[in-house]
Amino acid sequence: YESAIVAQYLDAKFNQGRLHRKDDVQAATLVQLVIAQFEARPWYQYLRTGDEKAKEQGVEILKELETIFTVNAKAYRDQGPYLLGAELSGAEINLFPFFYRLDVLLGHYRKLDFLADFPALRAAFDAAKARKTFQQTIRTPEYLIQQFAPHFNPTP
Repeated sequence: YESAIVAQYLDAKFNQGRLHRKDDVQAATLVQLVIAQFEARPWYQYLRTGDEKAKEQGVEILKELETIFTVNAKAYRDQGPYLLGAELSGAEINLFPFFYRLDVLLGHYRKLDFLADFPALRAAFDAAKARKTFQQTIRTPEYLIQQFAPHFNPTP
């Protein structure tokens, strides 16, 4: 959660809190709810060990996030693919670096499309990945696979 704290600080210090929607209480609450609900640990445990319980925990977290995107944030989502509509929020800034790594690593090591059953999350993630700034800041899939190779047991 340290990176979430740093992201919120940087947003407040240099962006007047716009990513975390400081001037819209309902939107700010949704952003904080998404950030609080997400936990990458079960997915990394599943990557390392193949433990199905860890995978189930990861899926439950994604179900909660999908509900927030589709039910709680419906009024915003009608305006665009992101949690709060057409523009990125702190939710995407915090989640999608993890989603990118998980998408690459789960696909490679576990042959799993972890967002296949979560269309709202997939649409928001795909929209973010298409952004020039996202493309300029990511590592290649090959780099991630190589760097994480010592930590994961691939599916035979």
